[in-house]
Amino acid sequence: MKLVPRKYQLDLALIAQERNTIVYLETGSGKTFIAVLLIRQMYKELSKSLYDGGKRAVFLVNTVPLVFQQANFIAEQTSFSVGKLVGKSSIERRQINWQCFFDRYNVIVGTPQTLLGLLEVNVINMNMINLIVFDECHHATKHHPYSRIMDIVKNMEKSTRPRILGLTACIFKGECKPSKVLPKLADLEEKLSSTIAIPEYLTEINKGKIPPTEYVICYNVVDSTSCDHMEALSDCSFLLKGLDEMHTNTLKSKAQREQQSASVQLVLSAFDEAIQTINTFGLRIFPVVTDGILKCIRRELIVTVKRKGEDDCQLSKCESWYSPVIRILESKLAVQINESHPLYTCAHFAKLLDVLRSCNDQDTGIIFVDRRITAFIMHELLVRISKTDSSLAHLNVGCVIGRSSIRSLLLGQPQMSRHEQEEVMNRFRSHKYNVLVATNVLEEGVDVSECNVVIRFDRVNHFSSYLQSRGRARADDSSYVLMVDQDGVDKFLEEYNAWHAGPIVSSKKIAKKAVALEACKFLHEIGEITDNLEPNRGKYRQLIDKSQFKQFPIKFPDSLSSPFGDAEDLYLNVIMINVQNSVVECIGTVDYNSVFGLVCKVQLPQIEKFNLQTSHGDVIFSLTPQSVPLHCSHEDLELMSKFEEYLFTTVTPCSGITDLIFDPANSIAQYMIVPLHRKKNSRLAYFIYKFSIDGIITDETFIPCMIKNPRKYWMDASNLVNDNNRNDDTSCDDILIVKDYGHWVNNVVDVYALQEICHDLSPLSRFPTDKRLTFKKYYKRKYYINIENSNQSLLRIKILHQFPISLVHEHNMIPAITGTESKKKTSGSVYLVPELCLIHPLPASLWVVSQYLPLVLYKIEKNCLSYEMLHYIRCTSLLEKLLESQTKKQLHYQSDNILDRITQSLTLPIAEDQCNFDRIKYIGKVFIKFILAVNLYQMYPDDNSYSLTMKRRQHSCDQQLYTLAADTKIPSYIISKPFNQLKCWVPPGFAFSAHRQDNSAGNVDKAEKTIIESITNNFLSVKSIADCIPAIVGALLFQNNESEGVNFLKWLGIAFSQVSVANNCSFDIQSDKVTDMITIHDSESWIWRLHEFETYLGYKFNNFNYLIMAFTHSSSEYGNSFNYEKLEFVGDSIINYLVIKYLFHATNQDIMRSKFFYNIAISNEVYGLLSYVHNFHKLFYQTPFVKDMITDFEKKTGDMLESGSVPNNDNKHEWIYAVYCKSVNDECKIPKELADVFESLAAAIYFDSDQNLTIVWDVYSKLATPFLDKLLSDDSIISREFRHED
Repeated sequence: MKLVPRKYQLDLALIAQERNTIVYLETGSGKTFIAVLLIRQMYKELSKSLYDGGKRAVFLVNTVPLVFQQANFIAEQTSFSVGKLVGKSSIERRQINWQCFFDRYNVIVGTPQTLLGLLEVNVINMNMINLIVFDECHHATKHHPYSRIMDIVKNMEKSTRPRILGLTACIFKGECKPSKVLPKLADLEEKLSSTIAIPEYLTEINKGKIPPTEYVICYNVVDSTSCDHMEALSDCSFLLKGLDEMHTNTLKSKAQREQQSASVQLVLSAFDEAIQTINTFGLRIFPVVTDGILKCIRRELIVTVKRKGEDDCQLSKCESWYSPVIRILESKLAVQINESHPLYTCAHFAKLLDVLRSCNDQDTGIIFVDRRITAFIMHELLVRISKTDSSLAHLNVGCVIGRSSIRSLLLGQPQMSRHEQEEVMNRFRSHKYNVLVATNVLEEGVDVSECNVVIRFDRVNHFSSYLQSRGRARADDSSYVLMVDQDGVDKFLEEYNAWHAGPIVSSKKIAKKAVALEACKFLHEIGEITDNLEPNRGKYRQLIDKSQFKQFPIKFPDSLSSPFGDAEDLYLNVIMINVQNSVVECIGTVDYNSVFGLVCKVQLPQIEKFNLQTSHGDVIFSLTPQSVPLHCSHEDLELMSKFEEYLFTTVTPCSGITDLIFDPANSIAQYMIVPLHRKKNSRLAYFIYKFSIDGIITDETFIPCMIKNPRKYWMDASNLVNDNNRNDDTSCDDILIVKDYGHWVNNVVDVYALQEICHDLSPLSRFPTDKRLTFKKYYKRKYYINIENSNQSLLRIKILHQFPISLVHEHNMIPAITGTESKKKTSGSVYLVPELCLIHPLPASLWVVSQYLPLVLYKIEKNCLSYEMLHYIRCTSLLEKLLESQTKKQLHYQSDNILDRITQSLTLPIAEDQCNFDRIKYIGKVFIKFILAVNLYQMYPDDNSYSLTMKRRQHSCDQQLYTLAADTKIPSYIISKPFNQLKCWVPPGFAFSAHRQDNSAGNVDKAEKTIIESITNNFLSVKSIADCIPAIVGALLFQNNESEGVNFLKWLGIAFSQVSVANNCSFDIQSDKVTDMITIHDSESWIWRLHEFETYLGYKFNNFNYLIMAFTHSSSEYGNSFNYEKLEFVGDSIINYLVIKYLFHATNQDIMRSKFFYNIAISNEVYGLLSYVHNFHKLFYQTPFVKDMITDFEKKTGDMLESGSVPNNDNKHEWIYAVYCKSVNDECKIPKELADVFESLAAAIYFDSDQNLTIVWDVYSKLATPFLDKLLSDDSIISREFRHED
């Protein structure tokens, strides 16, 4: 079954696509599916052969069972071929051609040790891999294979390294003090060269999940050392230790002494295991563990006999050591232990039995233990007890343990192979076992069916183990039981509270009360509530400043809200919808001649191939207006209206709001949706469907038979399989089938796409799921239906589901579906008997496309709204005179070029659309600052730069922009809500019922009234409205025509009338002072250098005083009379606008990365360095103080050059880049005066060229674009910035 990704999975996969990521999610949250989404996204490289430049994805897991589990999951969820890479395979097939193995499979799932072995002997190359997924990546510590693989990755060039994705439910392994958490997180990130990512909205993960109820069960530990049997074990252990110390030193060689000591230590370990096990279960298992000790002793004696070089004397000594031990143990085995003995069953195990008795037959559970021997003995005991104790007869117990170590094998402890583990797990999944006893082998990764009881038999020692085992309790109303000895319960609860940051209580109700009490204590301490636990109204009158939020009615397009009249011409607009990469539906044949039409009173703006990325695939739709009007009678409109009601209530239900009713007369959406069919031999002409019952096109429309009693009017499907159609391959194309049996509610039935008429099957064929029955007998037994025609062919069909569509973010994580995957989707078809089916009048293709229709109509409405918004701006702005000379067609043509950008400028980020105004508003903001700077400079010639800056800030603040926008209709056009066809979209022809719309009605439900207001009104913040203004300006600037943006700002009231100053400079009246300054300052030399600089720039000044002013510092002799400060005020905004405009068009990065480029490119440091490398500082008319700062800077850069920390400035832009990085780290301070003169020169050229931005950019592009291109191409600085942000 194909899984549909949740929002948090898409977002995390998007982050993983951008950078190396560690995904931290709890057990059962779908971490593996995030890896699948990332693998799908790399399908282009993965689908190629290695010899054609293809790459491979590697998914690493820690155990062999997980290899097979994850490989099967990836194969199910993708169309890729998946190979399994395990150690056993590499041993058995040493001569395998690993290059062919990696070329054959697109995705490799394996253990890290196997991959590491292939990499270390250079059998495969890391360059063949473009993605490595580390499952349970918290194991990447010290010398773990994960760490060693990452060491190989880090030795590669950065550009060739594979993408890294780590998956874990616990960030670190084992116990960790709070003070060590952050260092451990940093170590893991450094080890995997990744950053940890968690979703921003954790509630989405747990949506629909109820966490398990947790219980702590205490048991008393009884001192068993005084028991005869336990004393015997202790005595034997003590005796062996004494004999070992006494006789080992008598051996001749060191090797003999070491071998003998190891043998005795092994037997002593068996005694320790036995004592610990008896303390866990009681004396009831004394015979079992004692027998195990005797077997261990005899095994060691046999080993001693077989050991080469041993003499009879040494063997005799060994036997003499063990003989008294064996006699003691055998004597105790001969004594029968009575079940009434107080230590026969320990309290620990007895408490476990009590818990199991409280479970019923339907419960499934896992008991986690720490030791393999504990799991083995517990399994044997529970199996034995379930046969004798009726209260535990419902238990069917299985056991899963890992593979034992060599020491465990020598002790005779049990182990399980991979196949044995898998067999037990399959029996548990199929409910043949309802209880599993397991070690920590089941804590991580292994796919376990949902169980509702998880018991931690041994004490949980650290948080990671608690988190992993608790995550196995996934079923609803599940329980998680922690067993703790009474003496250690206080310490355990202290640790438990630290994990939960709160005390443990006996029930959820008490927990809520405890949290509420703590909250009240805190609120009282800070003065938010009174002693009577009432709000302290005197401290805060309002928690939210409602003045910052305003309500505006949502505008609906006029073109779609004009009511229909009788005998009026209407216009048909054809909607073509093409679904690609669908993850939901796939039918064999689609007749794309069937489309939808939108009928309204006007021709709508044409939409050519608009792309939408949805939760169920990519949608490309277009809207084509038909020039020939429709002539519809009143009866035609009635039929169209009935079809529209049927479409949005039965085919694609669009409203979860009970208050909506179908009421075309009062609906705000006055347009109709009709089914269309393309005329033969015509590319543009369509007609509305007109079918009769027999399928012949007549004057009778097919709409009545769809809406009336279907069982009377719909065609019998048996007509499809008559003899005339037996050889007709096209007879099943695009046909929709419904069952003619079962219960129908309001004509809402399951629908199926007909895929094939199976002439080789009949009602006498065997039923697929029960071979004992034929189709005829199956229907007779289940539905009491007699099939009359036993020779009719069967229909192979595929069920079609109804599904609400939602938009996803800009980067869609749903991959293209290949042909192989498409075939997988069509598998598993169902067969129906034609005699028991009807043919739906609607084509199958139109039914599938109709599921996407609400979203497409929503986008068409917003497109029409943007068109009207643009028309509103232009027709009410100062462009009105220009538009009077244009025809409506010309206006439509110009509008069509920027319609998408206008929609983008009106879309808030909270609308969760594919695009919003976040990026486009940035260029609009700098343009507004530029226009205001120019206007203020012209209007206030006597003000200084500080005064002008304050005025500009006042004119461009959010409150001012909001005030100007609120006086227009712009707020009503803003898109602020995410699309949801069930909650916030009103289908055409639907309206709120009359009694709800009547505000005076006394029975209006307040909650439903709020819902209505949320649909019909925008509740917008002041900042959101203010941000839309620069966004609209940015949209209007795309045609490289700043006049559009200027005219909009004038209409809004931001920009002022232009005052040309090209020939009336404010400092020309002081030309005598300019002349004096030139004379004093070695006029010939300086003037000559300024003219040379003109040649260097490639621009000749018409008014040379502008150039002089641009290079005059305020601290100079004539700084009080004229200087560059006001030019710098204007030039700063000019250069910022031109640079950001260049970056805006040069890069198509996301908003965060674009802002990062902007902040660097328009910084004073970059402007100062550009000024320096182009020798602006050598023309500076300045004081010695400023000159000294520049000299110090030159000296500092000279020192860096000598030390080799920056390159030679022969390559100017490499040098700028290197020095800028030093300045960011505070290693080098760049004088701001260098940036000021760079900006003032831009204003000087702007005013001298009669305010021509093109000329300014022609000059400055030569100075700045090489560095900007260098900035855009450097990925390392971007990576550093993103690591800093995270």
